[in-house]
Amino acid sequence: MLSPDATGCFKENPGAAAQACRSRPAPMSSSSPEPGRLRCCAILAGVAGLLLLTVLGLVERLRQKPTRQAQFSAVMAQHLAALAPVVRPGAVWVLGDSLAQQMDVGQLSPRAVNFGIGGDTLAGLRARLASYPGLAEGAAAVLIIGTNDLAGTTPEAAAEAFGALLAALPPRLPLVVSAVLPVDEAAAPALAGRNARAAAFNALAARHCAARPGCRFIDPGPQMRGPGGGLAPALHRGDGLHLSPAGYEQLLAALRPGLAP
Repeated sequence: MLSPDATGCFKENPGAAAQACRSRPAPMSSSSPEPGRLRCCAILAGVAGLLLLTVLGLVERLRQKPTRQAQFSAVMAQHLAALAPVVRPGAVWVLGDSLAQQMDVGQLSPRAVNFGIGGDTLAGLRARLASYPGLAEGAAAVLIIGTNDLAGTTPEAAAEAFGALLAALPPRLPLVVSAVLPVDEAAAPALAGRNARAAAFNALAARHCAARPGCRFIDPGPQMRGPGGGLAPALHRGDGLHLSPAGYEQLLAALRPGLAP
């Protein structure tokens, strides 16, 4: 009887059997992957790719999603832009961040209007000036801004942004600029080093203000510091930054003379 070789063909009978042997495929070796396993691997690779694309898409959407602060600032900016056209000539515009927004500006001047936005920065305030064409007819503008910049940039960069803000304001508008107030660094770890940065910024900002006609730079800090040199605990609401009613009394008392003729 004839025996097949490794290809499954017979060693003998090269006649009629040869044609059959040539047309018969060699069996798969034991090391070759099975077709089913190949299909399974291809499916798994496709699923993994889809999952990766999905995760990357979610990460990108989260990255582009506005923060709560950005959403708040946008809503407030729209609100104030709608309010600006009804502000009468001769108003005192109070511009700034949360220290301005939370102020009872009526105690500063009976003609004062509050255009502060919590969390705002020097660049943010500058960007929204275009929505306030009535500023040019104002009696004065009070600026309380800069503390949020010092949380994430250098005093020099913040001072440069302050100079750009002054340049963007109507040139004949009288300005009263509050120095960046001291904070109570002991109240929150995030405030560490803030007073040193504020001091450096205030020195530079005062020079910018002095170079602009009609600009008064007022530093309420000396009356608001406690024994440790930071904001006195009685003058903030416990976070070391935002003012208590007593703190606003001090701030208002310091700023009012700046509005005097």
